[in-house]
Amino acid sequence: MQNDSPWLKQLNESRVITELNSDLETDVCVVGGGIAGASTAFFLMKNTKKKVILIEAGKIAHGATGHNAGQVIAHIERPFDDMVKEFGEKMVIKAYDQLYGAWDLLDEMIAEAKIQTPLYKTTGTCGYTSLEEIVETIKTNAIEYQSGLNREMVFISEKTPFFEELQKKYL
Repeated sequence: MQNDSPWLKQLNESRVITELNSDLETDVCVVGGGIAGASTAFFLMKNTKKKVILIEAGKIAHGATGHNAGQVIAHIERPFDDMVKEFGEKMVIKAYDQLYGAWDLLDEMIAEAKIQTPLYKTTGTCGYTSLEEIVETIKTNAIEYQSGLNREMVFISEKTPFFEELQKKYL
């Protein structure tokens, strides 16, 4: 399938590809050159004295990372309360904190590697179809806020059929 991603086009124009044509000796081998593999290799090289090699079957960032145009989403779809029941509040808060902190790590990688590809951060929007979905989001945001995690505001139209009920309970 052809992919006309401007992200992939820019990568193709700006990188040198080195093929593995002999055996190598290394301390750590990272397999897969998407965002997870590339960032793992980056921080291993930065924070350890280990010799690191990154192996990718095709081209770096041309798998799932390249086909989504380099889009990164910091969001967990599973309800917060549900995860707390399974893992405990402390662990879930830590996971959210690390998820949101990943933006700082991405900024660090871009700055230190002198990457010229721009990173644009935007706020996404969600649509809800039921009172239960909205209440779950409000509860999750309240817990995150109380835990010191920064959250985006939730805006609810006054035209929502159950606006009065929400306003009384969660204003």
